[in-house]
Formats: sequence, C-alpha cells, structure tokens
Amino acid sequence: MRYSLYFILIIFSLFAFKSYASTGNDGADDSTSQYPSQIVFVNGSPVVSPGRSVSVTVSYDVSDNDMELTGLGLRIYYNSLHLTFVEFSNLFSKDNIGTSSPYVDSLDLDGNPSTDMYVASNWASIFGGFPGEESGELPITLLKLNFTASTDLDVESTPISFTTSSNASGYIFEGNNYNIPVTSGTWDFDENGSVNALTDGLLLMRYLFTMRGEALIDSTIASDAGLTTATEIESKLSVAINSYADIDSSGDVDALTDGLLLMRYLFNLRDDPLINSSFKPDAARNTVTEIEAYIESFMPL
Repeated sequence: MRYSLYFILIIFSLFAFKSYASTGNDGADDSTSQYPSQIVFVNGSPVVSPGRSVSVTVSYDVSDNDMELTGLGLRIYYNSLHLTFVEFSNLFSKDNIGTSSPYVDSLDLDGNPSTDMYVASNWASIFGGFPGEESGELPITLLKLNFTASTDLDVESTPISFTTSSNASGYIFEGNNYNIPVTSGTWDFDENGSVNALTDGLLLMRYLFTMRGEALIDSTIASDAGLTTATEIESKLSVAINSYADIDSSGDVDALTDGLLLMRYLFNLRDDPLINSSFKPDAARNTVTEIEAYIESFMPL
C-alpha cells in the first residue's frame, strides 16, 4: 500500500512538472499580458542641437483608463556625455512625494549601456487617487526634463529610457523609450548671423512653394549675408527640409504649416496667434509650448 502511494505521488509530480514546463517563457508572458499597463512615454518629438537646451515632456497613460491608482515610482535615464540635466519643470504635483538629483546608473537598471545617469520622481496616493479624475483626461503630463546638450555632440541621436521602482498593484509598467534626434542647423539660411522674417523666413516659404533660382532669392538676401547665390541658398534650404524644418512634426514640410509657423514666429506672434490653423491634424508637435521651443532651438547662438 505504501509503495502504491509513492507511485501515485511520483506520477502526479511528473504530470505537474510536464504541465508547468510546457508553458515555458510563453506562460510567463501570458501571465503578464493579461494585466493592464501604466504607460510612460515622451510626448511630442523633441530634437536637440549641439550646445543648445532641450526640454523632454514625459506623459502618463493607463491602458484601462483607471485614474484611481496608488501611484508610480519613475526613473528616467540619459547619457551624461551628451546631455547635462538642468532641472524639472511642469511637475504633476498631486501625490508627488519627491524628485531626485541625478544618480549614476552603476547597476545598468534600464539594461541600456548607452545611458549612465538617471533622475527619479515618485507619486504615492494612500487612498488610491492617482492621478485622479480631477486631473482631466488621460494621458497627462507628469513632468518636463530640461537638459543642455554638449557643444561637441556628434551622434545621430541620444537615448531617453524609463524603468519603475514601484508601480500600482495589478498593473505592469510600460516605458516607451525615445531616441532624441541630434541635428545641427539654424534658420539663418543666408548666414548673416541673425534670423529675419523677410529674409530667412521668406526664403523658406518661397522654397516650399517650389520657387527656385533668382525667383527664390530676389530681395530676400541680407546685405551682410554669407551666402548670396541661389545655388548656395537652395543647398542650405534642402538640408533644413531633410532634417529639421518639419516644425509641427507631421512627417513632411509644407509652406502653409511649417513655413507659416516660422514666419509668424519671426514676426513675434506667440501663443494662439502663432499656431492658429498652422499645423496639420496629425501633427505630433501641436501645442504653443512645443512649437515655440522647437523653433527657438534652431535660432543662432
């Protein structure tokens, strides 16, 4: 009888092991995929130029739209050879229990050898009210990170990545990493050291309306310009259009969106008069703050 019991236990154990082993990694993945996610991502499409400042807006969403969770502990990573952290701004203050100065990522917590430093911000709601219905619709802005880029920055992009130190029970964390494109260039298309609406702004507008040759540069070159021929100006404009002139980040460069935004900015229009009817419905960069910051990032130093 005792041997029969042992035999039954052995058979049961083998069956249990087989059932567990058959799931493998797929079983682990399935067990997490059933949970909703707390999602963190970079809002908009920030770019950076050597020696310039760049602001990175970090937003928060929840896959099941639950706005009454217990909080989030967030770490944000960057490469300190490329970027110097300056400060937090636009911090979502409700339930925030603190932010940190930069730490050395000695343990490579994000699994990315391209990052070496991180900053942190943490939210905790005792009664489960994060971020709260009063915060408006999801997604919300958690914070903005302000950096200064190295003057000798010579890479195609620089990484921003996310991990969590703690997230709400019953939820998984989803951090959507972002590579900030690095580009060098200015709106000073005639290279006279400054940017003017009726020279540089008009040059971009004309070029986007497919004007070329003398029609492009007629009465649009400053008297002290470093570039004075149509060939030189066209080459400069072509570089801008292929790299940084998509001001609203819609995927293409257009006269009555991007060209108009630059002209308005150079005529000192700000706030709603700057962006009114001047970006496409699918534009990723579509707020006054984002548009102004982007244009300013390509003004001559």
